[in-house]
Amino acid sequence: MLRSLLRCKAFRPLHSQQMPLTGLVSWQQAKTPTSPIPVPRSLNVHAPAFVPKLRAAAQVASSTLTASRSNGAVCSQHAEADPARPAVPPTISPCSTSGRESLTHTSQCFGRSAVFSQRPRDVRAYAAAAAAADTSLQAGCIVEFKTDSRQDLALLQRPNGKANWFATDVRGQTYSLRPQQMVYILPGESYKESDLHQIHDQALKDADVALLADAWEMVHDDDELYSVTEMASLLFGNEEPRSCYASHRLLSQERIFFKQAGRSPPRFQARSAKEVHLLKAKRIADEKAATEVQEFVQEMYRCHKLPHDQKPSMQEWNDSSQSHRLSALQAFALSRADTADSTLAIQMMQACGKQPNPSAAVEMLQSAGWWRPHEQLGLIKAQRTETFPSPVQERAAQLLTEPPTDPDASIRQDLTHHEVLTIDDASTRDIDDGLAVEVLPDGRHKLWVHIADPTRWVMQGDPLDVEARHRAKTMYLPTGNIPMFPRDLADGLFSLHLGQPTAALSVHMVLNSDGSLDECGIVASTVSPTRKLTYHEVDELLDATMPEQEPMLWALHQAAEARERWREEQGAMSFQMPEAKVRVVQPHSPASIVQVHASSCATGTQPSQRLVSEMMILTGQAIAHIGSENGLALPYRGQVTPSLPSEQELQALPSGPCRHVLLRSKMVRGNITTSGPTPHAALGLQGYVQFTSPIRRYSDMLAHFQLKAFLRGESAPFTAFHLGELVDMSNGMAQEAAVLEREVTNYWLAHYFRAESENNPERSWKAMLLMWMRTESGLARILMPDLGLETVMRINRPAKPGDELDICVAFIDVPKGIYKFNEAAFGQPVNSQDVDRQDELDPNEDGEADGEADIAVSESSDPAEADTAVDTS
Repeated sequence: MLRSLLRCKAFRPLHSQQMPLTGLVSWQQAKTPTSPIPVPRSLNVHAPAFVPKLRAAAQVASSTLTASRSNGAVCSQHAEADPARPAVPPTISPCSTSGRESLTHTSQCFGRSAVFSQRPRDVRAYAAAAAAADTSLQAGCIVEFKTDSRQDLALLQRPNGKANWFATDVRGQTYSLRPQQMVYILPGESYKESDLHQIHDQALKDADVALLADAWEMVHDDDELYSVTEMASLLFGNEEPRSCYASHRLLSQERIFFKQAGRSPPRFQARSAKEVHLLKAKRIADEKAATEVQEFVQEMYRCHKLPHDQKPSMQEWNDSSQSHRLSALQAFALSRADTADSTLAIQMMQACGKQPNPSAAVEMLQSAGWWRPHEQLGLIKAQRTETFPSPVQERAAQLLTEPPTDPDASIRQDLTHHEVLTIDDASTRDIDDGLAVEVLPDGRHKLWVHIADPTRWVMQGDPLDVEARHRAKTMYLPTGNIPMFPRDLADGLFSLHLGQPTAALSVHMVLNSDGSLDECGIVASTVSPTRKLTYHEVDELLDATMPEQEPMLWALHQAAEARERWREEQGAMSFQMPEAKVRVVQPHSPASIVQVHASSCATGTQPSQRLVSEMMILTGQAIAHIGSENGLALPYRGQVTPSLPSEQELQALPSGPCRHVLLRSKMVRGNITTSGPTPHAALGLQGYVQFTSPIRRYSDMLAHFQLKAFLRGESAPFTAFHLGELVDMSNGMAQEAAVLEREVTNYWLAHYFRAESENNPERSWKAMLLMWMRTESGLARILMPDLGLETVMRINRPAKPGDELDICVAFIDVPKGIYKFNEAAFGQPVNSQDVDRQDELDPNEDGEADGEADIAVSESSDPAEADTAVDTS
């Protein structure tokens, strides 16, 4: 049937015309009459150097297959080859190996004695290769070649070395082709360039994929291997060069119906019906995916052109068919992508013409509206955003709609009759402390500090507790705060709001006349704040009124002054340094405005700030005393006495910031124990526990859990060892959060300095040299008084602390939060190490172990947190 279909003189012209090997043909026909001869893919039949060897191999094969096929006998001949005489064919006999025939022979045809053990099909392959080699490459041949970028026709011009050829393609471009690049040699020779163009153009017209489908329908039940010439006869009814080229081109580009089963020379086999069905289904799926990718690219382009306020939100994208692609880009940007997401993200970036890297993924996500402008990847990677996991949100909603029974109802005292004053910044929403004064019969004052009680609502191990443990603290950023608890709880249910009865832990204290602590206690309570003031309002009242006009406010003020004097007598230290206030207007707009200014006064110098700070420190001392008296495991904070500079060293420096920075640099890191109080040198106390910010600090809430159990008469939930582990973990997470706060602040500072420099390229700032950090490298800490900003820079000239500098921006990298300065008058170039070694030049690092001393107070812009100002733990 196939012979009539092909309509050719000989079913296998290559075999019948070029391989007159009677023994081989008769042996093949006896085994598989209709099987073509496969050729090993490793043989390069186009290389002229191999032709004599392959011809000799053919002679070997011819002689081999006429040998006797009696079982078991294997003979070989070993002799040195003589190039001057023809090769002596070896003696070959078949032997049985696991039911299959193999042949062993010795050959001298390759110029040396060689022993081959081959199966019959391999011997036939050598013979076929030898026959094919007769059609050796020569100038005037037309070949189809394939490079990395294209596949086309070329006319061979002349050899280039032993195996390569110079060839000219249809566009007139000359190549040096290696034999491996020549995928097909057209039949015929002595072609001209006009023939090349004619064959190429006509083949393009003739090539029709439908012909392959028709041919497959006719032959797919066969297992035949077809040469290109045979395929040309089947497809076009002739074996002309243009038809051969058209056939090979079709078979190379359309692989659904036929698969290539040999390369030298190329041969093809019809696929099974099942294979064709699967490949068609895959093509449909691929085409659908390609269409979706194109739609994605078009949608990304459309969103890129939209104004910021008209871009789709993340929620809108999540509801679209493209959500999985953007999710993959997000995973890639955050370095969390698995193999599937990574592959998809790279595909999307390449489809949009981007180099596949995390920065490109971030750019695409922001351009699409999935992420807002100025999104901070560090916060997203650390999962520290305003969005909380679903279990946490569900628990928060449950507390608001179905308040649980108060576990401390039996011991909670009603103190709503207290006149409770809260003092905070005007913008503060999470209010966790209030103050009250009770006049005792002896005329002394009992000071009350009411602390919000989130453990009334949060149970150990519930989703809220687990999430708070992970976050460790509320983060305070130039764009606003990121709370430790969901905002409905932190700013609502847990907080001490005006006129709202709220659960609290109330600490009462009585002072001696010198400011020392005389007596103290703690109760679970319910309070209802009656008055809310800002720091500025408290300062105005203290300045404009007399004690009889504001008795409670003045009583608190006088107690704070007495406490401050007493702590100074105990060796307490305070550092009064300007503080940079960084605020961002429209933080998620491309037109964000960054405002940087120095605080109106050094932190802790205003009466209102000192009042709140001293009351919080006093409360921490009282809790440590209560814990010590009752043997409670609490997170007791301590600090050993530092080795301070001598009076002579201090006097050698200008008073003010230079001296304070030197003292601060000598401070040592604090320590935490859970078995009992230890002295805290910087605070001038024998014991101290952070307790006053349970809404903002997880370690404070741990102290609440312990004290609440004590008040109920129960065993503490945590042993000293277990509590120590939790505190260590919490402190580690808090330090990570502090690093993120610093990174985000540096990002916005870099944004600010870039905008200032763009608006005025000659812009400069006044600065003061505070101290040399590394004199050998010129590294110095400076203060920019107008901004309240401490940073570091290199000064390559003699200078001393207190000297005034005129500095300008030298280098800015906003995404990395890097900004560097030069002296304006000297125009020093920025050293590459100044950029690469950002940790060394971090504006918030002293180079000594001052830890978070210069950033702790700015955590919340609230002196209620000032008990950590010199607590470098």
